[in-house]
Amino acid sequence: MDDLKKLYKDEAKKCITGIKKSVQKLDKNSYDEKVLLELRRLNHMLRGSSMQMDYNSVAIIAREISDNIKKLVGALQKKDHDTSRDIFIAIKALIKVLKTAVAAELNGKSLKLKRVK
Repeated sequence: MDDLKKLYKDEAKKCITGIKKSVQKLDKNSYDEKVLLELRRLNHMLRGSSMQMDYNSVAIIAREISDNIKKLVGALQKKDHDTSRDIFIAIKALIKVLKTAVAAELNGKSLKLKRVK
């Protein structure tokens, strides 16, 4: 594995771990501005580095997570527990796919995802 891929792999792992921890904290403590900012930052960082590496499947999933974070903020602010629970479930599922996508891209086997509008 070349140096750039290794660096990406290490950073992606840190980002995904941080994203998971942030989601867990929000799931337990509801609306926390600092945790939401950290979640956004980590996801944005992963998306950006994935785009630079041309790992489109990871970037697409990170974009979906970003969209869900925006929805989550609205639901948490409104104290809409049913909607926020559904969004948490969606984000957790996306995180699992994100890990798979990173591994696939690093092995030269993109998931060939397309963003649906």
